[in-house]
Amino acid sequence: MTDDVAALRTELETLRRDMRELETLRRRVGELEQRQRPAAAPTPAPPDAGPDRSSDRRRFLALAAGTAAAGAAAAVGGATPAAAASGEPFLLGVTNAATALGDVTALESVSTTTLAQVLFQSANWTNTIWLPNEAMRVASYGFTSGPDDSDGLAVGVMGATDRGDSDDPRGVGVYGVANPDGPVPEPSEPTGVHGYSAGHNAVGGIGVKGDATGDAGIGVRGDALGTGGIGVRGDALGTTGIGVQGDALGTAGVGVVGRGNANGIGVYGLGTAGATGVFADAATPGIALRVHGRLHHDVGAVPGPPTGAALAGDQWRDSTGAMFLCAASGNPGTWRRVVAQHPDYANAGGSINLLARPIRVVDTRPTSTAPLKNGGNRLAPTTSTSFQITGTTVSGVSVPTGATGILANITAADTLGSGFFSVFASGLSPTGTSTVNYTDASIANFFISALSTGGALTVRCGSNAAHCIIDVMGFLY
Repeated sequence: MTDDVAALRTELETLRRDMRELETLRRRVGELEQRQRPAAAPTPAPPDAGPDRSSDRRRFLALAAGTAAAGAAAAVGGATPAAAASGEPFLLGVTNAATALGDVTALESVSTTTLAQVLFQSANWTNTIWLPNEAMRVASYGFTSGPDDSDGLAVGVMGATDRGDSDDPRGVGVYGVANPDGPVPEPSEPTGVHGYSAGHNAVGGIGVKGDATGDAGIGVRGDALGTGGIGVRGDALGTTGIGVQGDALGTAGVGVVGRGNANGIGVYGLGTAGATGVFADAATPGIALRVHGRLHHDVGAVPGPPTGAALAGDQWRDSTGAMFLCAASGNPGTWRRVVAQHPDYANAGGSINLLARPIRVVDTRPTSTAPLKNGGNRLAPTTSTSFQITGTTVSGVSVPTGATGILANITAADTLGSGFFSVFASGLSPTGTSTVNYTDASIANFFISALSTGGALTVRCGSNAAHCIIDVMGFLY
């Protein structure tokens, strides 16, 4: 008895669901009939589908027969109305909520010959209908056009994801995939737009492509506004892949624009296995790469320039900190070393800068007009005298603060016998080296010497006193 009751209840629920579906279909057929025959009498109100009539099999069969007949009559004038997978109506202009988890409504056109040019199209337009290229086959297409009186933002297709308080914040707003060879990889971080291309038959694909054809267009633009945000990121996983490529074909177009705020990185390129992280190429008179702020690149793993193919203008920093510039394209390229500075001597030197004119900074003779003169006294034997070189101005010219060394002449004058001057950065102990040796006559010599962190130079006098003159003509910075 119990099993019979359960079976009847199951059958009753099935009949009720079928009646709701038939009633929805009948109502839609009636609407179609009214549109085709405006003068026809309105369709009578459907019978009540409440619980008190659901068990009436005769009424149900009559409703089914009537609906089937109406459906056959309307088949000439229209297609079956769209419905959700659960059988609930799918209506435009209202919110359609799924009645159960996993309820999927699918639009498909499976064919090996001719497919629909656009399978599903949605549009919000004012005065222009923009259609895709006739050679394209589009599964889902959305566009907007025309002015908006409310100054709203026109968006053709928008995808959003919000994981809320989930421990896994990953998600992709819009995921575009081209020719996957297997399962599409999951993202490792929250992503607004993700483009994935696995290539096909050894043909390299493009994950995300942006073409700017207008005179001032922007191919790809990414603004990193967060503390550790990334404006545009492109991972080139193939041997000769390109992470990000932006082609600006207009007169004043920009291929790629990356802006990073709050320590963010506007454009970051990492090339492995011979790949190029960031490649910029501009036709005359274009600009290949313009950087406002710091330009950072990774250090080579070994000393010296790379041994592979290179283009003129490439820059390289090796494992010792030396900088190289490619002077001529080739495989390998022709490289010239620009700066070679050992990591243990971070403040030992740099670029050579020549002053506008030589300046006499030190002259210890009593009649001298130099700013540093040791009170007009000779340098005493076996003593060290320090002179502040940076920041000392002579006729409007000076060695700037921050200079790490100087190029200068030193002269021993009015000597009281044979001796020598030894020059070195202030703060160090005498080394016993000689910069210039003198007898009882004046003598000069050119020297290059490091300065102290504060920009001071020390001169140590040998066995006999002598006046000291230092003329500076350049500095290291």
